[in-house]
Amino acid sequence: GGNLIFSGLHFYAAHKDPNHLDYQSSNQSSGLVRFVGDGADILFEDIHSEYVGWVFQGWPNETSRYENVAIRRSFIEKNYNLPGGAHAQGIWSSYTHGLLLEDSSWYHNGWRADMPETATTFNRNIYLSHSLEDVVFRNNFSLMSATTGGQFRSGGKIFGNVISHGTAGIQL
Repeated sequence: GGNLIFSGLHFYAAHKDPNHLDYQSSNQSSGLVRFVGDGADILFEDIHSEYVGWVFQGWPNETSRYENVAIRRSFIEKNYNLPGGAHAQGIWSSYTHGLLLEDSSWYHNGWRADMPETATTFNRNIYLSHSLEDVVFRNNFSLMSATTGGQFRSGGKIFGNVISHGTAGIQL
């Protein structure tokens, strides 16, 4: 499918928010905005995402992939998983051609402040696999990541960003 626009939405996983009445300490399944398979021309704009991770994953192999995905003017914050669970990122992507992350804030993803053991070397605000092409990371804030502000295994055009309060800035 293609030509999808998601605008002005708030994604919130209340079961992962320790300050919410619906918090479930024993059920920490990932809250995810997850696209698996393939697709094209997908825009997310003016999104607020709390305790929710994002995944764009070509599946089942490199012949299936996403084309032209953009996240713009959005705020992605506080996604984490408990120790022993899956790794946690603000966004994780593989097999995507044309990923634009622009004018957005990535805040405090990969860990929970009252549980420092959730901040592992595998958790961060942004984790992009080696299999991406044409990545643009422009005019973003990446703050208080569990480790690095972003892991860009495939490289890309990375400019105009502020990265602070993590163990390192950007890893290529």
